Amino acid sequence: MRGTVDRRLLVLAAVPVVLWTVLLLTVDKTFWSLVYDDSFYYWQIGSNIAAGRGSTFDGIHLTNGYHPLWMLFSAGLYALGLGRDAAPLVALVVQVVLFGLAWWLLGRSVLRLLREVPGAASRRVENGALALLLAVACIQPLLKVWVNGLESTFVLLCQVALLGVLLRSRDLLAPAARGDRWAVAVLLAATFGSRTDGALLLPAIGLWLLPRLVRRFRETVVPTLELLVLPSLLVIGYLVANQAWFGSAVQVSGLLKSPEPSVWRALAAAAVVGLPVWLARRFRSSRWPRLGLVLVRTRPFGLFCLFLVAYYGVLQTFPRAWYFGPVLLYVVLLGCAGIADLLDLAVAEAPSGRLPTRLVVVLGLCAVVPIGFGLWQAVTAPAATPMLTGRAAARAIASDLPQDAVLASWDAGVFGYYCERPVVNLDGVVNSAGFLAAVRSGTTAEYLADVPIGWVVNHSPDEATLRTEAHDVLGDRVDGATVVRTWPFEVFAGSNQVLPQAQKLAVYLLQLARP
Repeated sequence: MRGTVDRRLLVLAAVPVVLWTVLLLTVDKTFWSLVYDDSFYYWQIGSNIAAGRGSTFDGIHLTNGYHPLWMLFSAGLYALGLGRDAAPLVALVVQVVLFGLAWWLLGRSVLRLLREVPGAASRRVENGALALLLAVACIQPLLKVWVNGLESTFVLLCQVALLGVLLRSRDLLAPAARGDRWAVAVLLAATFGSRTDGALLLPAIGLWLLPRLVRRFRETVVPTLELLVLPSLLVIGYLVANQAWFGSAVQVSGLLKSPEPSVWRALAAAAVVGLPVWLARRFRSSRWPRLGLVLVRTRPFGLFCLFLVAYYGVLQTFPRAWYFGPVLLYVVLLGCAGIADLLDLAVAEAPSGRLPTRLVVVLGLCAVVPIGFGLWQAVTAPAATPMLTGRAAARAIASDLPQDAVLASWDAGVFGYYCERPVVNLDGVVNSAGFLAAVRSGTTAEYLADVPIGWVVNHSPDEATLRTEAHDVLGDRVDGATVVRTWPFEVFAGSNQVLPQAQKLAVYLLQLARP
C-alpha cells in the first residue's frame, strides 16, 4: 500500500513537471503564455544587481518594488553567467520543478487528511482528490497563478508546507508540539521573505490564538511567542532596512496602489472578512467531515486568505491574479476535502456501492474541458501579443537609438529588459520613493526634470491618448513630440476597468522635442 501511495504522489508531481517543462523547452509561446510584464521587472533589476549597478530598474533610480527572496534568486541567475534569453527560461523551468515539489507535498497532506476519516470507498476517494490536484496542475490559467516568473512559486512552496503542519498538528500549542511550532515560525518567516504580504499571517495567527491566550495566558504565552517572535523580528528588520536603504519602509509598488482611506472601504473590508467567518462558524460538518476538519485545523490560514481578499480587493487598486495565489491554494485544498466527502456520500448511497456513472462523467468533463482550453492557450499565447510586440519594438530600439538614449514607459518590463537602454518606469512600481512622493503631490514633471528622457515608448489605443498620458507625467517637454515609429497589433484582453474584448492597439515610440 505504501508503495502504491508513493507512486501516485510521484505521478501527481511528475506529470505537470514533465508536461510544462517539455512545452517550455519546445514551444516558445508557452513561455510567453505564463509570464507577465511584471516578471521582467525582476529580471532587469536582478541583472543590474548582478552587474554591480545596485537595486535599480533603469540604472538611475533606486527601487525596492519587489519581494526579496525571488529577487535574490533572479540576481543569482545572472551572477552565474546566464544570458538575457536563457535566464528567464531557466527561471520558469525551476518554478515548474518547485511547483511539482509543492504539489507532491500537498498531495501527501491530502492523503494523510483523508485517512483520518474512514469512509465507504477510501481508495476511490483518495484517487478522486488526487485527480482534482492533477487537473489543477494541468490547467494553464490556474498554473499561471504560481508559475509566472514572479515570486509566486516560492510563496506556494512555503504555504503548502505551512498547511501541512497545520493539518497534522491537532494542538499547535501543546508542549509536545514544539517542533511543529518552530517549523511554523520558520515557514512564516520564509513566506514573508517570499512575498511580504505574508506578514498578514501574523495577525491571523494572533487572532486565532487570542481566545486561548485570554483563558490560559500562562500556559500559552511561551508557545505563542515561539510561533511569532522569529517572523516578527524579520518583518521589523525588513522595514528598518528598507527605510534606511530606500527611504521607504514598505515597497513603493504597494504604496502606489493604495487609494485614499474611507469609511466605506473599511466597512467593505470588514464585511469581506466577517461574513465568511460568521458562515464558517455555522457550518455543519456531519455530512462533510473532511471539509469540516480542514476548516477547523487551518482556521488561521483561512483568516489570512480573507485578509488578502479584503486588502487587495477593497483596500488597494489594480489587484493582479497572482496576489490571490494563497486563496486559490486554500480553495484547492477545500476542494480536495469536499470532493472526497462527495464521492464518499455517492458511494455510500449508491445501491451498487460504486460511483454513479453520471457523476464520473460530469467530473471528468469539468476537468477535461479547462485542461484542453489551457493547453491551447499555452501553445498559442493569445494574450501575450502585447508583450511579444513590445519585445519586437524593444529590439528595434536597441538597434536604432543611440547608446545614451533614455526612454520612459508605464508598462516598462519588457521594454526595459530588451531595449538595452535605460527605461524610466512612469507608473512608479519599480521607481524610487522620491518618485512616489512626486506622484502623490502631482510634481512628477519637476522630479524628472533633470533626467534626460528623450523618448516615450508604450502601447496605447491611439497617439492622442499616449500624448495626454505622457504630458500628465512629464509636463511641457512632451509638447512638440513626434511619433517616430509604431508597431500595431490586435489582442483580446481586458483590465481591472475593462471587460475582455477585442482591441486594436499599437506600440508607439514618441520622440520628445526637449529631452
